[in-house]
Amino acid sequence: MNYSQFLVEAARLKHDTHLGSERGSEENVKLKIVVPFFQALGWDLIEDMDFEFQGVDLLLREDQKRRPAIIIEIKGWNETLTDHLHQCLEYTYSLRTPWVVIT
Repeated sequence: MNYSQFLVEAARLKHDTHLGSERGSEENVKLKIVVPFFQALGWDLIEDMDFEFQGVDLLLREDQKRRPAIIIEIKGWNETLTDHLHQCLEYTYSLRTPWVVIT
């Protein structure tokens, strides 16, 4: 999937139907938005992505040494992201990762 295809698919998502309070779990956000987004940016599902690595929802790895590149912390649709910033910073420090994204 390229970025244009991702945008088309993302436009199909309806908050109330696909991501609303009943279905707004982290898994829905991860599978319907986050993973396809990073695949569209060129990250490989098999080679580059680790799920639930040391508590991190998604860890993107780079180069042949598979060094941690980006931590992705995923929250449900209705959660307040700023409530989880401390958790993200702890992951970044412990894994020595230069980037963290909270969604």
